[in-house]
Amino acid sequence: MAIKLTRWISLALLVVWMCAIFALSAQTGSTSDKQSRGVAASIVGFFYPGFDDLSESQKAEITDRFFVPVRKAAHFTEYFILGAIAFTFFYTFASLSLRLKTIFSLSLGVLYAVSDELHQLFVDSRGCSFLDVCIDSAGVLLAVIAGLLIMRKKRGESVG
Repeated sequence: MAIKLTRWISLALLVVWMCAIFALSAQTGSTSDKQSRGVAASIVGFFYPGFDDLSESQKAEITDRFFVPVRKAAHFTEYFILGAIAFTFFYTFASLSLRLKTIFSLSLGVLYAVSDELHQLFVDSRGCSFLDVCIDSAGVLLAVIAGLLIMRKKRGESVG
């Protein structure tokens, strides 16, 4: 019974998370850019002593240095979460081998990353980026590896 509940919850989370990614990708380039710059400014402000005392142009200059890394980290994180949810979902199927659970989880994440980038071709001021697909796929891969290690540890197998 617990497995079925986990399956349904993880399926619901998977659908919700994929919709959230789609919604973020549907934002126009200017909206996405503004949102990312706001996040970057918040992160820089948290770690940079005296950031609030700087002029707006100084803040913008410093924030610009972190803008791209923040965007790429967001891509990685979105797809890490997607990979973790997908792995949890597929792990609930006892009839699937561990190899198939892994393949299905990775495939779902990578295919969604590709479809997400293709979707952006149709959004104002957005584009398709192979680098983003690679970053997204790396997030999925790391989540699946983490899931495999957690399940192995849970079963009492040695990890090293």
